[in-house]
Amino acid sequence: MPSFVIPILSIFPLLSASVPQQPIPVHGVIENPRETFGDVGAFLLTGPTTFGWQTARLSADIDLDKYPLVIDTGGGNETILSGRITGSGTFEWRSGGVPQVAPSILRGDRANTFSGTFTLSKGVLDIELPDGQNAFAGPLVIGGRDRAIVNLHANETLPDTQTITFTGPKDTGIALNGSTETIAGCTVHNHASIDFSGASTLKLTSGKPIEITRGATLSIVNFNPDVSRFAVTDVPDSETLGRIGFLNPTGLPRGLYSASVKAPGFITPGAIVTPANVPFPLTEQATTAREKVYNIRGLDDITGPKSPLRPGTTIAFFGDSLTWLGGYIGELERALANDQTTSRIGTRLINRGINGGGVRQVVAGSPDAAYPGSSAQKPFAALIKDDNVTLAVVMIGINDVWWRKTSEAEFRADLELLATSAKEQGVRLVFCTMLGRGELPGGANPDDAKIDAYSGIIRDVAAKAHGTLVDIRSAAQAWWMNTNAALRPDGTLASKPQDILTYDGVHPNAKGNQLIASQIAAGIAKALRSR
Repeated sequence: MPSFVIPILSIFPLLSASVPQQPIPVHGVIENPRETFGDVGAFLLTGPTTFGWQTARLSADIDLDKYPLVIDTGGGNETILSGRITGSGTFEWRSGGVPQVAPSILRGDRANTFSGTFTLSKGVLDIELPDGQNAFAGPLVIGGRDRAIVNLHANETLPDTQTITFTGPKDTGIALNGSTETIAGCTVHNHASIDFSGASTLKLTSGKPIEITRGATLSIVNFNPDVSRFAVTDVPDSETLGRIGFLNPTGLPRGLYSASVKAPGFITPGAIVTPANVPFPLTEQATTAREKVYNIRGLDDITGPKSPLRPGTTIAFFGDSLTWLGGYIGELERALANDQTTSRIGTRLINRGINGGGVRQVVAGSPDAAYPGSSAQKPFAALIKDDNVTLAVVMIGINDVWWRKTSEAEFRADLELLATSAKEQGVRLVFCTMLGRGELPGGANPDDAKIDAYSGIIRDVAAKAHGTLVDIRSAAQAWWMNTNAALRPDGTLASKPQDILTYDGVHPNAKGNQLIASQIAAGIAKALRSR
């Protein structure tokens, strides 16, 4: 008898294992669904739901039912969904920035059937389902919160009967990456792009395949007329075609080309677009000349065996919040620390930035707001003496122009006082012009004329004092003209007011700090080598 009991009992685990796992009901904000609920097989939304920044890799199926789901990566933490998504709710994916550090990926081995709108509101999303398996059944919206780009990696992973809408305050786009895709059509409300890299094909099948609102444009990039195909069932009207441009098509001279229908059902590059009323030249020769202004290797000038730095060298940096924040000084410190020669010298770099400061505060000192935190700061003359400064770098003026209302005469007089104090104490002096307030190229920012006038005063004082000039302003303007001036199909320029060299139009981002550091490093080397 016992021999029969054992096999009968062993059946029960097998039977229980075969019972399908019931979906876990969820709603509200869940920062880490796997940690909260375990490695479950499926979720069922019972109300609006957000999976948060710790979601990471989630293989569970998700039934939206009729509710909205938000995937919030917390600004770009790795998030990969590979389960099947069903239901009729909406789906918003909030990724990181463009470019993006950690991946956001929607993948799986079966088609997702949820029929609500799928929105990538910011960042980059890679869709990695197999060929022919739709990532969703409803329409796709790209943008809404910030820049947004969808990357496709297989053929026909978007629903044939649905549309793509490009929208929001920032540029958006979709990259085909050599795939073939069929959709009903697309609507453009901003400056959007379609990337045809590789032998890509996009087919639009609706009676009105492309709608572009007034003021919006559609750029076709990485288009190769020999292998790329942009096919439409019905040809857009001339007004719509006039808002489509092909940027640097393969095999054609560099430039922006209008959209043309040269063969029935195919949109191809037409005539090259001529800039209209552009305040600076866009020729390759002009672009190359401007590049030489900012593309210098200044950090190489102060490092290596030929570095002009010597033991005991002390460099003090005077300025406003751009200095106080310490970004470009940090770039200089890292370059010196990572070099075999200068890492042994022990050059001293001192941050003397005053948050909100103007030239008067540098000259006379400040009772608060100086680096670090909100410390007090002595007058310039006292500091360079107390610190036994070898060389002083002064980058000041944006607050004088912006809100301190310092007159040109006062600005000049205080700069001259700085030059006199440095000369009396034998301190070498590097004067820097201002970065700017707003990043539109060609003098389009509100304070540009005044900033240029005050930068002219800095140049003049530096020349008369026989100091070294670092023309940050000219380098930044050259950068903006080369990198922040996208030609539109109508011949006008599309430019951003910030997020090129600054994060807010005034204070430098990582790229801005690198530019400033390189320019100032070259000025330091020149000043130390001068007699």
